[in-house]
This record gives sequence, structure tokens and C-alpha cells, in this order.
Amino acid sequence: MKKEYLHYKIEELVDNSDFIAWVVNGTNQELWEQFISNHPDFEPSVKEARRLIESLRDESEHLTSEDFHTIWQNIESFDRLYKSERRLNPAKKLMRYAAIFIGLVAVGTAVFHYSQQSQLSSYVFNTSPEDADQQQSQIVLADGTKVPLENESSNITMTGNEQLIIDSTRVIDMTQLETADPAKMNEVVIPYGKRSQIVLADGTHVWLNAGSRLAFPSQFNGKQREIYLEGEAYFEVAHNTQQPFIVNTDVIAVKVLGTKFNLSAYASEPVAETTLLEGKVAMADLTRKQLFNRETILAPNQKGTFNKEQREISVKDEPDADLAIAWIEGWLEFHQQPLSSVIAKLERYYNVQFKGVEGKNILVNRVEGKAGNVLISGKLDLKDSLERVLMVLSDVSGLQYEIQGNQINVSMKPN
Repeated sequence: MKKEYLHYKIEELVDNSDFIAWVVNGTNQELWEQFISNHPDFEPSVKEARRLIESLRDESEHLTSEDFHTIWQNIESFDRLYKSERRLNPAKKLMRYAAIFIGLVAVGTAVFHYSQQSQLSSYVFNTSPEDADQQQSQIVLADGTKVPLENESSNITMTGNEQLIIDSTRVIDMTQLETADPAKMNEVVIPYGKRSQIVLADGTHVWLNAGSRLAFPSQFNGKQREIYLEGEAYFEVAHNTQQPFIVNTDVIAVKVLGTKFNLSAYASEPVAETTLLEGKVAMADLTRKQLFNRETILAPNQKGTFNKEQREISVKDEPDADLAIAWIEGWLEFHQQPLSSVIAKLERYYNVQFKGVEGKNILVNRVEGKAGNVLISGKLDLKDSLERVLMVLSDVSGLQYEIQGNQINVSMKPN
């Protein structure tokens, strides 16, 4: 990293292409972080310059770092030609530039070519897997017809000629549905305690976990293949460089060309996680309109985590990436995972609720409590009965339990 940056003023940082590339795309992330760590006096200027760039995010559409740099230079030229007599302090000057920049983008977006980026639509699922009246898996067709799924783990295939095949026994001709809206999607709704396997029209395979919903079209038309997920699914995406595959959740989008990855995005969880096994994927924040195309790229054996509260994506190496998809084979494997997280998975898989024992002051939940601080490693065979699984979990975690129907009362064993 260039030491001359240490002498840069705030406006010079904002005008620097390397700095913009770091803020916008995360280029040389580790180098910048190490450089700032080694020069703490430089950090205030960096924070202010970064804040000014990021303050534009919610005001416009996606632009590349090159777009931003070009527009910034044009603004600087305009300022030198027509406003040189005014003497503004750096902060006010930059905020004026920001206002001009937003105005230029608002009236001139047609000039720029934005990279393809999926935007979260106002799509609303028809039913909820947590609905008390919804105990059976079902498909909700594009015309609103509800088709129950009889098996604990159903197999669904959407053929290229728009026939929907269910468990190799039922065939639905989708071309005969009474819907004039081609944007309407079909939904698979899987309540707690159930699972499903789906083959989409392009040949993509999807394993849908308990408590999940997936919306998909009968055919993939247009420049991209786009579906919607709430819950958890493992994807083996059919390769097509001409038609990227995009999975939308309520907070992030994951874009791929052809790859294998697991995506967990339950509405009740504080994070959404993507674990990549093969290929390459890009994660993008959909919780707000961003000015820049801030995609986060994952390589194989990496996990990207989106924190819903902080609205940030973090990436870490995941040498045991296969553990993320053990559930499709009926296993739950974990390494140094919070007990509360394991319990959340068991609730969905077995359709039960864990409750803390009154008077023990040891409430087990996803945020606080003694169990939330217990890290455990092990392997549970989810094909076993719930009681057998709880016995094994008790041995490795110190969890005490009492089964009362669909409710499991729990506490931690005394030290």
C-alpha cells in the first residue's frame, strides 16, 4: 500500500480510484485493513471518506467504481471551471458534490450500463409453513390451486415442456392453468418436520429443508433464472453462462452460473448464510437500494454470512463445508456450533418446540441464556427418533430434557 496515502486529504481519498475500488468492491480488503491498522492516525480520514461515499448508497441504483470515479472527475472539473471563487471546507465541499452526483444519476441513468443485479421484488408467498392449519406439504400452483403432497419427503419435477410431476405418480399440465399472468410463480410449501426434492425446468436440483418455501416459474424466460426462497435449501445449479441463476431471499440475493451451494435464510434467524461447495457465487444485500454493485464473491469452501441487524456480509473459510448439507442425507453434523443453533435446527426438523424450565433461569433461545454459550461438536442421525437424538445431544452438551408431546422442556445440568 502506498505510504503517500497517509498525506491525502479526505477529498483526495474520495477521488482516488484504489480507495473507491476498496469501498465499492472490497478490492484489496486485507491490504487496506492492515494499512489502517498500522497507521491509526490515518483512520479518521478513512472513516470520513468512506462514510461520504457510502452515504450515497440509498439514493440511487448500482454503479461500478469506474462509473463513480468518472462522474466524480466531471464534478471536480465543473467545480474548477465555474465555482473556483468559492472556498468551501472539505466536508461541505464533498456533501455538495454528493448532492450534484445524486442529481446527475437521477436524470442520467440511461447513459450508464449497470451490471445485472437482481432486485428483491414485492413477491408475497401465499401461505406460511408455520401456519397452525398447515401441517401438510403442498404445492400452490400459479393459478392458486393447492395440491397436497402426501409423502414426508416429496419429489417434484418441472419438465421442459411445462409438466409438473409429483412423486412419479401425478402429472399436472401447467399450460392448462387458468392464469394470464406469466409472472405468476408456483410455490412449494414445506412445514416443519417435512422435506422435499425439486428439479426445476432448467435441470437445477433443489433440496428444500423443513419450514421452507420456494417460488419458481414453470419456465425460465428472459436474461436470468430467478426464484425466491424462505428457509433453507441446497442447490445444484444447471450451468448456463447466458442465463445466470439468482436466488432471492428477504435480505440477500445469491447469483450463480452453475455451482453447488447451501443457502439458509429463515425469517426468524438473525443471519442468512451461504456455504459454497463448488463453483462461484456472488452475494448481494437486498435490504436497501444501493448506489454501488457491492457483490461479495465466495470461493469453494467459504461461507458468507449476512447479519440482518448490521446489514453486513462477512466471509470466512469453511474447510468442513460438507457439514452444511449433511441434512439432505438425514444427518446433522456440527463443529464448535452453539447449542442454541443446533436446537433451532431440531425444532424445524422434528416440528417441536424447546422451552426453558421455569424457576431454573436457563431459558434456551437463539439470543441469550446459558445454552447459547455452549459450543458443541458431534453428529446426530436425524433418522433416529427424537428421544434417541436428545439422548445423544444430552451426552455431548449437558442438556437435560423432558418430552411433553411437541414441547421439550430443557435445562442445563449443574457443573
